[in-house]
Formats: sequence, C-alpha cells, structure tokens
Amino acid sequence: MMDIEHIDGDMIRRYVAPGERMGDLLKSDGNAGPNDIEGPWGTGDARPLAANPSCPMWSVDSRYAFTYQRLTNKWENNAAIRSLIEQLAMLRTQAISSGDYSQVRTFLQTNFDFQKLMDYIAIRNWAETWDDVFHNYFLYRRVSDGKWVIIPQDKDLEFGEFHGWATGKSFFIGEEGNIDNRLGWHIWKDAFIKAFRPELLARIQQLSTTGVLNPASFRSKVDEAAATFSLADYMASPAAASVCNFATELNNLRNFGPCRSKDISDGIDPTTCPAASCGLKGDYYQSSTTDMTRSFATATLRMTRTDSLINFNFGAGSPGGTVPADGFQVRWTGTIIPKHSELYTFYTQNDDGVRLWVNGTLLIDRWAVQAGAEFSGTINLTAGQPATVVMEYFDATGNAAARLLWSSATQCKELVPRSRMRPM
Repeated sequence: MMDIEHIDGDMIRRYVAPGERMGDLLKSDGNAGPNDIEGPWGTGDARPLAANPSCPMWSVDSRYAFTYQRLTNKWENNAAIRSLIEQLAMLRTQAISSGDYSQVRTFLQTNFDFQKLMDYIAIRNWAETWDDVFHNYFLYRRVSDGKWVIIPQDKDLEFGEFHGWATGKSFFIGEEGNIDNRLGWHIWKDAFIKAFRPELLARIQQLSTTGVLNPASFRSKVDEAAATFSLADYMASPAAASVCNFATELNNLRNFGPCRSKDISDGIDPTTCPAASCGLKGDYYQSSTTDMTRSFATATLRMTRTDSLINFNFGAGSPGGTVPADGFQVRWTGTIIPKHSELYTFYTQNDDGVRLWVNGTLLIDRWAVQAGAEFSGTINLTAGQPATVVMEYFDATGNAAARLLWSSATQCKELVPRSRMRPM
C-alpha cells in the first residue's frame, strides 16, 4: 500500500494474482453527507441506503449502483455489495447494544481479506486521512475466495497537508464520535476499530517501528516518488507561480513521517484518556453586543465542556448548545505537560481574535477581528512539570476556527495532544 502506483493496471495488478480472472471492482462515489444527497447518490460510508424521498424515481438498488460505481463485470448488479453493507450494519448495531463483538469479528474475517483491511485502516489513518469516510476508495472482490479488499484512492491533502503539515491526529479516524472525523464516520472502519482495537494498535506500532511507516522507510518512499516528478514540467505550469513551491512541499512531506511516528509515544488510543480527564476546560460565552473589547466580564456564559483537543473549524455554525454562530468567545483553561526540558514554541491558528498565556506569561496577543492566520510565542518548559495554560478566543462574524499547536527542538510541530492536557 505504500508502493508507488497509478490508478490503472498498476493498481489492480497488486490485488489480482497472476492468471486469476478479474473480480468485481467498485468505486465509492458517495457524496459528503446525508444533508447533501444528490439524486441517486448516497454517502459512501457503508451505511445502508434507503429511498430518497426527494427523488422517488430512483430505486434503492439504483442508489447502490450510483454510490458504488461498478467498473468491471458491468453486466452484474450490486446485490453483493448491498448485502455486505446491510449485514455488517445490522451486526454492528446488535454488537453496540449487547457489547459482544464476536459476530462482527467473524463477519469481517470471513468476508474481507483481514490483513489487508487492517493495513488499510492502519496506514490511511496514520496518514491523517482526509475524506475516505464518505468516498475515495475502491472495493474489490476476488474471484478466488470471494473476499473483499479496500483499495485507497485520491490521497491529496493527506500526510498532514490538510492540517498545515502538523501531526497529532487520531489513529482511529472513521470511528463514530472521533474528534478528528471530517464530514462523518465510516461504518466498516468503526466496526473494525471496535472489534479489533488491540490488534489494530499492535499493527500500527509494528508498522511504525519496523514496517513501511518506519521513518527511514517512509522517507525512502517519498524520495522514490519525488524522483519520478518532472520539475521542468511543473515550473512551466501556472501552478508553479500560484499554488506551491515543490521543494517546500517535498520537505514538508519528508518530515511528516518521522513526526507522525512520534505521535505513538503520546498514546495512540483515545480510550486511555477519556474526554472528562484529558483536554482543556472550555467556557463558551455569547459576546456582548455593546462591548467591542469583548471582555469576558460583559459576556454571557452559555456552555461549559471539556475539549480533548483545541482543533476547531466551526465554519459559519455554532460550537454547540445555545452558543450563537456569530458573536461568541471561548476561554480554555488547564495544564499542559511537556515531554522535554527545552524551549517550546506555541502556535495558534485562528479566525478571529486570540490570546494565549502559558505559566502566566502572555505569549500571543492578537485580540482583533482578522482573517485566518497563525501566530506564535516561545517559553522554556520542564519535562513532566505541568504548565498552566489559558487560551482566549473570539469570533465576530462569518467563519470561525481555533487551534493550539506546539513544537520544540526535539518535538515536531503538532496539535497539543489530548494526553498532554488536563482541564481545570
């Protein structure tokens, strides 16, 4: 899965044994969510599809055919994928109710190439997957044994690019309720993670230590891919002047692997750090309409919760509860436990205003209406010694976002992990 390939014969040859007849290849072409239904298309997150009341001319079978586009053996229908989806969804629902995942385990091992499914989830989540929870993967059913294989596709903005090349994201993206899910979650990934969590943890650690995700192996693959890139062709294209710098992007990608591997030492299983005990306390206020300084003394408290990560893209919506979509402010408080005794840089990525104190020292003071931007400040910290942190943020109107990251000489830039924060 970490080899260089193209979306053509190169890809399929990795999954079809020499001399074996071509099996069923389908492409998940689902859209971004239940509120974005487009005609016959549904969300390709392996949820059972039903009739779309807005488009009654499309049968349920037709919706499966559009959402999971058949690319081979086109004379066949999509009954097999429909049955697979509906059976697993039913078993997952029963397991959640009973707490017994034995039937889910048996179903996944019987119907999928178990090792390839585990590696798909381990590697793609390690790469901080962007949108495979609702589309952008292939399903292939082998003729030899009838088992299904999940094949990754369209990995742009992965390997940290979507998050500004920062690491620190969950290794369990796709599980229901995961904080790092983007536009939903995925039933198969959720079922697998719940049924095989210890095995998945062990596999991620193995791949990062001695397998293809080992930092040296990852960099070797990146360099191998970069060698096939025509810099001359790129420089002659409009993208060279308006999109990105190839050397900078390559350096960011090369550095992602070693940094991502360090996430494992921070504890990769969020169940070991429940939201109530890890993260920062967030007090959410409605701003006063008459106080343009946005003092918390004049604001109205609307909600208090523990946030396991300060990693929010609220967009144009409300953070939750009775907090308004515009004109709100948040104060996060708690402690941060550093891993090293050295100079740390803290970063905020915010739209609009932000202030940050660490151990009582004001590191960032950008309390103003502004477009999305990153700010930073430095402070010396001692390994294992909790440092107090207060982060204040406000949104005036329009889109809202707030993130808290850190780095040091021996620690990669990353979102401050949940396991390093305690609310107070």
